[in-house]
Amino acid sequence: MLSEDVNGVGLAYAESGNGPDTFFVHGIPTDYRAWNAQLAFFSKSYHVTVYSRRHALPNNNQGSLLESTIENNARDLEELIRKNSFSTGQSGRAFIRRLHRSIPRDESS
Repeated sequence: MLSEDVNGVGLAYAESGNGPDTFFVHGIPTDYRAWNAQLAFFSKSYHVTVYSRRHALPNNNQGSLLESTIENNARDLEELIRKNSFSTGQSGRAFIRRLHRSIPRDESS
């Protein structure tokens, strides 16, 4: 299992296969292992990355689960992609932009 420090937290991740980069993002309350059953199949045609979000196992990040927001999880994924020079292609960049635009902003600050 690999690990990368992004935005002040450590994220555990694993990679498998060759081909276009594909990221599997787990939901709550799971972790990267949620994708174990799909990994072998998709790794035949894709370079698959599975990772554990900031408060999921095996990460050992301090803080409250309430601090794990859509916004900081989106930034974490974006930074993980950038730091590892994954090729997200046009659709990956568009996905991240859509995700960022969908996050409500506090206009008062």
